[in-house]
This record gives sequence, C-alpha cells and structure tokens, in this order.
Amino acid sequence: MSTLDETPEPQVLVDFRDQQTQRLNKIVQRVTFRPDRYRWRIGTTPWMKYPFLQIQAYRPDTFTGEHGWGSGGKAYISEFATESEVIQTMLGLAKGYDEHEVREAFLVDGSRPYGPHIHVDALIGVSEIYDARPQMTKGAP
Repeated sequence: MSTLDETPEPQVLVDFRDQQTQRLNKIVQRVTFRPDRYRWRIGTTPWMKYPFLQIQAYRPDTFTGEHGWGSGGKAYISEFATESEVIQTMLGLAKGYDEHEVREAFLVDGSRPYGPHIHVDALIGVSEIYDARPQMTKGAP
C-alpha cells in the first residue's frame, strides 16, 4: 500500500497460545475504532506471564514519509482484568498512540520540542529552565 486512500483490512493479529489470549480476542472484537486505519495486536512473550495488547496504525512515517504499519504502546493484561478494564486500556492505548503522533509532527522553528523520543537525560538538562507568568498581585488588571 502506498497511500492512506488504499486502506488496509481491519484486523486483529492474535497469537492463540492459551485461553487468556482467546478471552482477550473476544473482548477486542467488541471494539470498533477507525478500522480503516487501526488494528490491535494480541501477543505473548516467553518471559512474561500475561499476554499483551498493542495498537497499530497504518500511517505515513513522520520521518521517512513512507506508508506502513506503526506500532504503539503495549499493555500486559492480567488474567484478572475485567472486560471493562481491557476496553478502557484499549482507549488509553489509542489516545497514547495519537498523542505520540502529534508530538512527533508538532514543530517549533523546525524542531520537535515535545517529541516522544527525546532522551530523558536531555530533558533533565533543561528541566530547570522555567517559563511562567509573573505572580499576579491583588487588584492588578
């Protein structure tokens, strides 16, 4: 696919290794969220007890401009998570993904001051630079 006009099929990518991933898939199937652009990945890793849920989006890459699937954050879902908790987690992953994309695309003088990939040490280096309004005094306009 080369453009967003050629939308991918909505789908959920699932690794059915156990009963928990099957339960998670049933919950995920209940949710509709822009299926022309987003999909959900359910997977497992050998080192984690719980399966994960991950949002993916078909979009142009911010840096290369190439269209393809981008993966967002992951959430490991406890076997004790309620259906509502899983669905709320999906909402959080979707919001987080979109915020991530906004932060990558938001430029000030050609730079990404709110970019999600800025190293924490760089942020610490500027954390004491403060910008705020002066204190308002009583009766001031």
